[in-house]
Amino acid sequence: MNKKNIWLFLIFSLLVFSCQTKQINFKLQKIWEIGSNEKESPYFFAYITDGITDDKNNLWIVDMKLGVVKKFDRDGKFKITIGKRGNGPGELMAPNSIFIKDDKIYIRELFGEIEIYDTTGKYIKTLNTLPGNFILLTKDNRILTNIQGRENNFILIYSEKGEKLDSFGVVASLPPVLQRILKIKSDFVRRAWIHNDYLFAGLGCQYMIHIYDLRTKKLVKELTRKINYPLKIKPRLRPFTTISVFVNDKYIYYSYVITKNDSSNQYLDIWDLRKEKYLSTIKLKGQIIAFDSDENVYVEEFIPYVKLIKYKLIKL
Repeated sequence: MNKKNIWLFLIFSLLVFSCQTKQINFKLQKIWEIGSNEKESPYFFAYITDGITDDKNNLWIVDMKLGVVKKFDRDGKFKITIGKRGNGPGELMAPNSIFIKDDKIYIRELFGEIEIYDTTGKYIKTLNTLPGNFILLTKDNRILTNIQGRENNFILIYSEKGEKLDSFGVVASLPPVLQRILKIKSDFVRRAWIHNDYLFAGLGCQYMIHIYDLRTKKLVKELTRKINYPLKIKPRLRPFTTISVFVNDKYIYYSYVITKNDSSNQYLDIWDLRKEKYLSTIKLKGQIIAFDSDENVYVEEFIPYVKLIKYKLIKL
């Protein structure tokens, strides 16, 4: 190869490398903010554990401490409250997560029950399942949720009647001995999302997204990247925690918390869905609760009281 060809090859290689490593930046632009420090206000929040938007981009918020689900329209206006604290039919003791499908609201209790309502707030029925972190429904109305174990964390599949049909999953990546040394509770597959025929599952204590083919129930891909967080911190605190996973036709959104010493920082990572490639990170002021189809992000912030803020995600 002569010198001219060598130089052309080097220039071409540099161009290809620069294109491959170019980071795409995003920013969040505030649209509205709701919240109140008055307990009687419908805009008062005590402890938000989950949220979801419906096909009209109404926002449904799960407040575990109040034992209710609140609905807000796309402009942040309060509409209705579902449930009240209690153990009776139609009541919620510790609501933890939510999913909406076919005009039905599925609310997962912390201790395992799934309470089902219609979108007007009318109670339909209760299903009894094992405790877990999330609830999702497939296209054919199978219910997916998780069960935490000391060493494993599996996805459970239930019928619409609450009958257990199947399970799938993988062994936790951290060995049990190392988990005990680091005083980390095995809480893998903390949050997940379904897109087309795939389940995107975020592991609880490390940066990892598992992608399962729901047709075969097989793990087909792992997405991860190297980030720095301490291996050992104070007891009962986790150095890394997955908060949420959401997927649309373009992006995978993965939010998490890194705890160092006495402070915690929240982040949102954005991945290209088609290329399965990391794109960008946004540092947050609070915890992501939900996303919608217009690429808006709903963030819970805590100062001076619990507030819910809608941001537009803008590509720069």
